[in-house]
Amino acid sequence: MKDITTQVRELLLAQGADLVGFGDLSDISESDFPCGISIGIKLSGCIVKEIENGPTAGYHKAYHEINAKLNALASCAEEMLVSSGYKALANTTKNVIVLPENRTQLPHKTVAVRSALGWIGKSNLLITPQYGGAVRLTSVLTDAPLETAGEPMRSLCGDCEICRQLCPAQAILGNHWQPESDRDDMFRMKDCEATANRLSDKNFGVPDAGICGVCFANCPFTQRYLRCPDVSGG
Repeated sequence: MKDITTQVRELLLAQGADLVGFGDLSDISESDFPCGISIGIKLSGCIVKEIENGPTAGYHKAYHEINAKLNALASCAEEMLVSSGYKALANTTKNVIVLPENRTQLPHKTVAVRSALGWIGKSNLLITPQYGGAVRLTSVLTDAPLETAGEPMRSLCGDCEICRQLCPAQAILGNHWQPESDRDDMFRMKDCEATANRLSDKNFGVPDAGICGVCFANCPFTQRYLRCPDVSGG
């Protein structure tokens, strides 16, 4: 019989996840569970290419469609774990605890880093080797005895500052992320949100969309994903 880690991974990949990882959260006070499952879905190549200069209606639509798929995947994993006798909590849009200043109690990217799916780039976004920053995330917390990742992936940003240079809000500070880093050490959230809303209103008439994407669309790791032979216009 397959172990629970393999069962969860195979279930999520079969249901449409592009990335699945397992992280040790036992030393994170914000988590009531010792393990986390990180789930990622990539953005299509055509969507990423069209937002290199700013957000679009297509990105806005894909953003919400992928969020809905991620919610379904997280709920699916939760149901499977509970039916197997474990405790689990899907961090769906409904369940995520949002704090003041649009912070979350346990960010999905924290679980992703612990699961060795990628690293936090200078943009303060998760950067993955496969898709760069063109991936959206969700997470599931559980007490299941999962086989978790070892050491977190080291940053490969190096001296690159493309995200900082191209940020329309000039909100990215260009600092390397460290485990003790705060969001304010990385970028100015208010400037980012204000500019994202302005561009969304200008480009497709939604003044409070809160999305931009220029930083991750131009990330060299995202650009490498776009050059892959199997990434066509779609």
